[in-house]
Amino acid sequence: MKTKLSTRNNIFGFIVMCFVTLLSFTSCNNAKDGKVELDVTNAEVEGDNKDIVSIEDGNYTLVGTVKGDMGQELYIKVKVRLKNPVKKSAEEISFVTGNVNLEIIDENDMSMIKLPLKENEEFKKFITQGKEDDTKEFKFSYVMNNKDQYAQIMKGAKSVKLVDLSLYNYENTDMVADEGSAGYGEEIDNSSDIDNSNDNNEASDDASFDETSENNNLDELLDKYEEYYDSYISLMKKAKNGDMSAVVEYGKYLKKAQELSNKLEQAKGDLTTSQLARFQKIQMKLMKAMKEL
Repeated sequence: MKTKLSTRNNIFGFIVMCFVTLLSFTSCNNAKDGKVELDVTNAEVEGDNKDIVSIEDGNYTLVGTVKGDMGQELYIKVKVRLKNPVKKSAEEISFVTGNVNLEIIDENDMSMIKLPLKENEEFKKFITQGKEDDTKEFKFSYVMNNKDQYAQIMKGAKSVKLVDLSLYNYENTDMVADEGSAGYGEEIDNSSDIDNSNDNNEASDDASFDETSENNNLDELLDKYEEYYDSYISLMKKAKNGDMSAVVEYGKYLKKAQELSNKLEQAKGDLTTSQLARFQKIQMKLMKAMKEL
């Protein structure tokens, strides 16, 4: 009995070792926990409704935490000031991109990475129920699988920028229209576009088709990615319980899942906010399963 248990543990240990090996090039063997102090002054806010809030000047800490072989987490907490409360309820509003994001920028004001807002519903309540000049701290975080990019960010991060602050079908009458754009209630003269309307519509249709097609392909890739990792987790559990047949299938599923993960990493810049959130959710599910085994 003791020999059988020992054999089972050895096999399980071998499987875990294979998992680490296959993930080695996206793992964080050389990555380290760290902190970067950012001196934020006059941080930009971008989006159709950028005048709703501002980021308070101050010193903020970007924290990097190594999550074993699953990657590295970056997070930061920043204080936001409410400038123009939204005149709708939290349930009535939604963001065009699905979420508000915080960009970490370098000394040249170039974006290094986007960190999604983790308290989306709280942010909605803040901008709809809060009063002018209210302030609240919000957390932005992201788990990545690129140790080189992680190291570059921890070395080169200088400030932040709040982006994607655009609400569906919302226009605050208290907001000042951008220079050169029509103000609230003003008519927009589209006469100069009439002659080219057909061409513009055709170009718009083509662009919409290409974007939809690309998003569908990425959704399919995420479907396969989740399917293979679900199978991998199931096989890991069976192997731990002594099911030798699981060992045969294990390597095949893990290798395929990692190939899909590589493709998603390469396409990360093309993922929508919701797709990126789903990608992270799958990674966190695997991380949780590994801790429970």
